[in-house]
Amino acid sequence: AASRAARFRPRVPTPLTPTKPAALGTGSSSASVGVAPDEQLSAIGSIPGVEVTLLSADRLPLPLVQLALGGEGQPITVAVEQASSALPLLAEACVPLSARWHNAGLLCWEPLIEPADIQLK
Repeated sequence: AASRAARFRPRVPTPLTPTKPAALGTGSSSASVGVAPDEQLSAIGSIPGVEVTLLSADRLPLPLVQLALGGEGQPITVAVEQASSALPLLAEACVPLSARWHNAGLLCWEPLIEPADIQLK
């Protein structure tokens, strides 16, 4: 058990650090504080995913439904950009979504919501 605990090291996300933003259209990822009228603010972030499993309340808890946001090589991504302080802030997010239910008779998971990418702008 001690060797297993020694191998487990949770990943800690690296925070965005303030930097001088790049020129408009360069496609670089940065975050800045106090955007001047001629400067650009842009930030991109992602997380691997989130899974929530609902278990039955019986003596032997069995899985019922599982909701997944992201995962399986498709992270949740968020991008924010502001070309100048005079223009509105633009934000986009891509959230891969799927849900499945546990078929106890077949002892397998079956799709409840087919995997789909939700685009938010």
